[in-house]
Amino acid sequence: MKTNSRIETYIVAGSPGPRRAMLLADLLSKIPPDESVSCIIEGAPSDGTAEIGVGPTGYVHVLAPGCPCCNGNLTLRVTLARVLRLEAPRNLIIAIIDERHQESLASTLALPQWSEYLRVNLPQAAPGGPAEA
Repeated sequence: MKTNSRIETYIVAGSPGPRRAMLLADLLSKIPPDESVSCIIEGAPSDGTAEIGVGPTGYVHVLAPGCPCCNGNLTLRVTLARVLRLEAPRNLIIAIIDERHQESLASTLALPQWSEYLRVNLPQAAPGGPAEA
């Protein structure tokens, strides 16, 4: 996939549930509604409710819990490659559970195979994540 501009990429961290959902909703509210959005989310709320609604121009991919920059790295790479190839979003949100891994994930996304396509914005954390425990 070749694009003229890189995909705006946001990293969000926090345990699945209302707090992370609020942060995701706030982030989505800042993205123009006519811009496409793809979300890669680690884990889902234990009550089975949807954490995010992306509208008609968006896609949501839920990864099983397991840090996408560590033991879930292969799953992230495959999902990310599919998102870039098949969806070609204007915006990408990656939500992970453990905020201690935001910088590692940002470093992974800065590698040459991803940096050509992604513009990583500073990580955001949802209050009440594992690092606050």
